[in-house]
Amino acid sequence: MAQVVIGPHTLSRGALVPVKYKSSSRQTAKVAGDGSVSISGTDLVERFYSIRTRLPYAEAKKLYTYIENSLRFRAETVQVTDSLGVTRTVRYWDGDLDASTGGGAFTETDLVFREEVIA
Repeated sequence: MAQVVIGPHTLSRGALVPVKYKSSSRQTAKVAGDGSVSISGTDLVERFYSIRTRLPYAEAKKLYTYIENSLRFRAETVQVTDSLGVTRTVRYWDGDLDASTGGGAFTETDLVFREEVIA
């Protein structure tokens, strides 16, 4: 797995991958009285990414504490840099943290982030 940085945390193992590519906007389309279409809303496009990690328990615990306390789950944005050096401003998007502890004291988890892009 390649190196990923989440805010101040450089993960020893992790990969940033797009969740099934889906691009959507927050526009609302309505049909006007004359049959024309009226679009309102924002040009914001949402893109979702997953960071798949397999971390030593102590490292995973520090990351989870950061997400819970510093990011306050969805409340704050964070800079995430992938293995190619591309930095995105994202927001942790799950409402909880779900991890599995495997053999060898490693913890595996998928962390879902949302990137907010102006189209």
